[in-house]
Amino acid sequence: MTATDFTIDDTSDSEGAKSSPRVVERYRAQELTTGYRLQMLFGRVADRVVSAAGVALLFLPFLIGGLLLADIPAKLFDGWTSVESLKPSQWLSRGDLFFTAGIFLLVLLTRRHGGRVAHQALALAWTAAIILTLLMLIYLAPTLQQSDFPNGRYMLGLVSGWYAGAHVAVAIYDLTRGSRWWRPPFLALAGGLGVQSMIYFFVVYAATGAPWVYWMGTNFMLQLVMSVVFVGLYRTLRHSFRPRSGRVSGYGGR
Repeated sequence: MTATDFTIDDTSDSEGAKSSPRVVERYRAQELTTGYRLQMLFGRVADRVVSAAGVALLFLPFLIGGLLLADIPAKLFDGWTSVESLKPSQWLSRGDLFFTAGIFLLVLLTRRHGGRVAHQALALAWTAAIILTLLMLIYLAPTLQQSDFPNGRYMLGLVSGWYAGAHVAVAIYDLTRGSRWWRPPFLALAGGLGVQSMIYFFVVYAATGAPWVYWMGTNFMLQLVMSVVFVGLYRTLRHSFRPRSGRVSGYGGR
């Protein structure tokens, strides 16, 4: 059995006049044997693995930075209120800023490589980040005190929130791509960061007596502001992250 190609033959006749396009059927010599089909399959899988690994390497520094700085308060927005218990630094860390920037980058990489590769890269990057962070903590353990280690509830909320939020952002972007240029990135960030906020604050602060509902709402408003800023940056960068031909359907917005 041979493979068939259909091409458009748009040529001119002998008098120089352009003739109507014709569909020409050509046969390739390569037979679609079982071995050839397997070769094509392994080639596609290898291409996706390499792409996912490349995206994961770009995303990984943001995850490691977020995990290492998760317990350092970010006081950038504290001037908005004079009430100590309501200041964003009560819950917002520098690690959260790293995670947020990582999702911004992930949206651009989803535009370039597609949702399937982005989801795979997320799993790879988070696995590598957790392993590297644990190895680093084991290495530094002799110099650390018990208070330097975060509690299990906090880490569960942190990791599950950001991991789920990133997957939601990728999924929403992939579903809405092809509409007006600003909708996919904004809806992806709003949905992903909203899921992250709900999971994180519920897991970490529910039934603790902390004003976590207020914190969650304020945190989400800050994330929406950052998302709007990112949409402006996205408009500038989107032409540098064009979808790879033959891999991604849609164009991520016109």
